[in-house]
Amino acid sequence: MDIRSKSCQGKERFKIEKTEEKKINVEKTKEEKAEMEKLISVRNLTFSRYSEDEKEQHIILKDINLDINKGEFIAILGKNGSGKSTLAKHFNGILLPDEGEILVEGISTKNEDKLCDIRQKIGMVFQNPDNQIVSSVVEEDVAFGPENLGLPTEEIIKKVEKSLKAVEMYDFRKSSLDMLSGGQKQRVAIAGVLAMEPCCIILDEPTSMLDPKGRKDVLNTLLKLNKDNGTTIVLITHNTEELIYADRIIAMESGSIFLDGVLKDILSNKAYSKTLGLDSSQCLDLIYRLKEKGINLPETLDEGECVNNLFKLVKEGK
Repeated sequence: MDIRSKSCQGKERFKIEKTEEKKINVEKTKEEKAEMEKLISVRNLTFSRYSEDEKEQHIILKDINLDINKGEFIAILGKNGSGKSTLAKHFNGILLPDEGEILVEGISTKNEDKLCDIRQKIGMVFQNPDNQIVSSVVEEDVAFGPENLGLPTEEIIKKVEKSLKAVEMYDFRKSSLDMLSGGQKQRVAIAGVLAMEPCCIILDEPTSMLDPKGRKDVLNTLLKLNKDNGTTIVLITHNTEELIYADRIIAMESGSIFLDGVLKDILSNKAYSKTLGLDSSQCLDLIYRLKEKGINLPETLDEGECVNNLFKLVKEGK
């Protein structure tokens, strides 16, 4: 073999090695990027409670594995006793697992020294806003969290203003909370969490005590925070009509996750809705009734979209 042939073989081998090296680097970059996007990681989570006499142990969550990424809008749903609220309370260390662990940006919730940092990153809004209110005046209530961090007064004022404007409650900053509607109180509760500048807000059935207008206002606020600010939203719910706001749906039953997907995964199987004990959707009810009569409409939870689809059907003479 002459020198030229050896030289060519050497160059080819070098090219192949460089190509393989690039592939490995690309894969590493993808893995690193995916890891960076993870906000909350749940690993083999098991949690149980004992009966009042402490004789019986009841397993509430069984071997849960889950990743929540930055910027997602997630709905966690299931019937009463499915474990959805218990799972949510693990995300910011309100509850700690018996087995497994929860990591928030790589930090374990079992790390007591970091628990305050974790709770500042992962805020929580409860079902009844009255349980979260600590002051009688709106702006004072929102200022409570930042004040406890010992921030300068000027910075607190800016945070309160920014948070109240984000939930469209700035005009009510001097109002008494007793004079507000349920929906308005819930938005103030969200503002109080926002003032701590979390990267994620967990909401445990925040609309269950509200009228339709209050529910819509709160959900639109959450959608705006997610789309405009990039805030990660985790919404605990059992109301099907709230699912249209979520990018991803996690369905729970008997302490386990049995579905992790998108809205179509729920809509494609009526059995899921029955199993979960979800509120009935008028849109879906109409769509399924029409389907029984041989009239097919796209499955949706959005009333406006449902009406538009019906108009199209009428125009087409079907």
